[in-house]
Amino acid sequence: MKPLFRSRISTTRVVAEGLQDNRQHGHVHVLSAFRDGVGPSPRHHLGVLWHIDPERKELLVQAAEAPLELDRLGRCSQWEGPQSLEPGREFLLELDRSCQKTPPSDVPEDIRAQVKAMVPKGEGRCYRSKPVIVPEQERPDWAAARLAAIGLEVIDDSLQVGNLRFAPLGAKRKGIPYVSIASRVRVADAPKAELALHGGTGKGKNYGLGLLRLSAP
Repeated sequence: MKPLFRSRISTTRVVAEGLQDNRQHGHVHVLSAFRDGVGPSPRHHLGVLWHIDPERKELLVQAAEAPLELDRLGRCSQWEGPQSLEPGREFLLELDRSCQKTPPSDVPEDIRAQVKAMVPKGEGRCYRSKPVIVPEQERPDWAAARLAAIGLEVIDDSLQVGNLRFAPLGAKRKGIPYVSIASRVRVADAPKAELALHGGTGKGKNYGLGLLRLSAP
């Protein structure tokens, strides 16, 4: 894994609230500090993840390389995150993650098998369920399972899942449903955890979701 660039950026309340209220604007704003001409998916290519905290008036930016014009985002200071995630190491985790799941298809098994047999191998799925918001009563177990999937084990009863919110994408675009997750975690699978630390987790990474914020307990 490449070393990560991380920075805390102090900004004004107006800017912080603007990024919180229009994540498409936030996406453009953050990427404006980085080099262009990197292809059709610049955020993915540059490994850019970000998180805005309007209460602290703080923008966190992480990327696979340093931006060219970081100062245009605000007053910056280096943000030191974990350089390696050894198995058994413990952290305090904060994460804003999209709160959706794709339920099993309701296509009957016999019809599913027939349709699947008609689709050439490698040409995609023959049926697809629509993603839905995870029901409130399921969210603690869902969040613990999502953390386990990226190599992090919840310690004791420390998991907390916040209220459902939406990351707005502008007046004409539907927002992404998400929750804030906080927990004390232990590294159970270091390669998976490092992959998530570098690449984020869940949907909405363009829009300030999916950045793992890990700190010492």
